[in-house]
Amino acid sequence: MNPAFEPTRHLDDNAAPPQAGPMLRRAGRWLRALAAVAALAALALALGAAMSASLADAEDALACAALALIALHFSGRAQRRVIAEHGGLDGSTGLYNRRGLVIAGDEAVARGKARPASLVVLDLSDLVEVPAIYGREIGHRVVKRVVERVQALAGPNGLAARTGKAQFTVMLPGTDLDKAVERVHHVLGRPGRIEFEAGHTEIILVPVVQVEALAAGQESVADLLGRMERLVASHIAQEQRRRAWLKRERERHSRPSPLGA
Repeated sequence: MNPAFEPTRHLDDNAAPPQAGPMLRRAGRWLRALAAVAALAALALALGAAMSASLADAEDALACAALALIALHFSGRAQRRVIAEHGGLDGSTGLYNRRGLVIAGDEAVARGKARPASLVVLDLSDLVEVPAIYGREIGHRVVKRVVERVQALAGPNGLAARTGKAQFTVMLPGTDLDKAVERVHHVLGRPGRIEFEAGHTEIILVPVVQVEALAAGQESVADLLGRMERLVASHIAQEQRRRAWLKRERERHSRPSPLGA
């Protein structure tokens, strides 16, 4: 098996969430709180600068905004380090694996409380066949391209994960269902696709896309992901049955050509 297509093994979904290092967890919370305070300060200073045309207030607003971004960046790094220490990252792509997505997703839901959140599942079954058809090097590069598109879909605030051999999942905290669908169309196009070009080689992967909203307090990230995977599997099975029926119909209506003299 090509290691580029072998995800980190799935850990027991029913296992208790790991207890991360208390210092890193506290650091993450402090940094997120600092980012929130700095963002509010930047907004207030920006409003003040707009009303008074004060250059000093404008500069202070920019400084607070920069501080908020830096704090968010380092809080994310602290969270990834905690999850990595407990086997929550996919070794071949650096994305979260299934366990890591569940841990980080549940934490995001807890922080957001009543805010909406959505999950996007991308099934790329054709991805497994790429190295066999085009070679190992092209296979690695296609995987890299897929990861780039998945990360673009997640954006700076989302969570990107590889939840199966050819399955990727993105969680979008603070995003309702309509906005999540709009984001998928914006990043992947309509219909959704991931394109790769290398010289004379052009590969187009068309994923099966499932988008669902997470109802806070009613369904966990793991439960929603499992339900979405069942919907994707049902869609794929239905499409396979449809193609098999069309093939049989073509064969049934075909007639042999008459033999020549």
